[in-house]
Amino acid sequence: MEYLAAKALYFAFSILTRANPSSSTFIYFDCEEATRMNPSSFVDTGTIIALRPRTTSNFMPASRNHGKTGNPDNLRYACVIRCRNDEKVWDVEYLSNEGHESNVCFKRLAGVKDITKKKKILNFAPAPKSPSIAFSTEISIGHLILALRWCKERTDSDEKDNDNKEDSSSVKCLTNLASLVLAREMKVHDDLESSVKVDENEIRILNSQLYELFGDIYNKEDPDQLPQTPQTPTNRDKTGLEYALNNETLKAVLFSLRKSLVSAKEEHEAIAQERLGKGTSPSPGSGRRRSPFRGYGITM
Repeated sequence: MEYLAAKALYFAFSILTRANPSSSTFIYFDCEEATRMNPSSFVDTGTIIALRPRTTSNFMPASRNHGKTGNPDNLRYACVIRCRNDEKVWDVEYLSNEGHESNVCFKRLAGVKDITKKKKILNFAPAPKSPSIAFSTEISIGHLILALRWCKERTDSDEKDNDNKEDSSSVKCLTNLASLVLAREMKVHDDLESSVKVDENEIRILNSQLYELFGDIYNKEDPDQLPQTPQTPTNRDKTGLEYALNNETLKAVLFSLRKSLVSAKEEHEAIAQERLGKGTSPSPGSGRRRSPFRGYGITM
């Protein structure tokens, strides 16, 4: 019964994704247009842009699906971190943790994010504390967290029992889609500064819940936590959501949630230090978690 609910959630998230106005926020143009315009008039620090490769033809044909641009697979997306308009270059940070690049020529510009289409579809709130609250409140980031908690549990269970490949595939599909929706919504809320309108304690709870889901993965990606010799993780090295997420989704999630994960990690470390100072050790956890679907009208 749980897996039927998971499939229903997957289709619901698919509809939300297609209906989201933020899904088509980029305005694309070809190389010829890029040479005629002055990007300094609309690109500033913090602007999200699409860039062509360093070596490209002077003109890239229009795409039926993406307007005046080349093959979207050849484009890279980045956030401008410094504008040097007098030299007609930018310094950028690529999205999905793909590093930085300096001296990016204006002529490589292939598109710019239209912030007027930036709208949220989920409220900025942590996971509800009970089924009754979940049913009575508007859908929020917290409801995505509930779904991903279940995905994490089922992924851990499926690693040990691979008898039903169809159910395992359903969990992976839901995990990737729910994580992408979560990443996009958190980025939109961050850009809209939604946290300013929310109680500080609610923000801490939300950050902590996100860290519960992705903290173990984030710590592996943290340069301070990585071994001196880089290693490529195998499926045996992966646990929880990391096992279910594909690499591109994982990069997008860690990039979009970085601010929340850093904040939660710092708070967890501060609490741990305080407890150690008092002669007590942090609680290792409460053992096996009940399925987030329990009590939500789903028979187990």
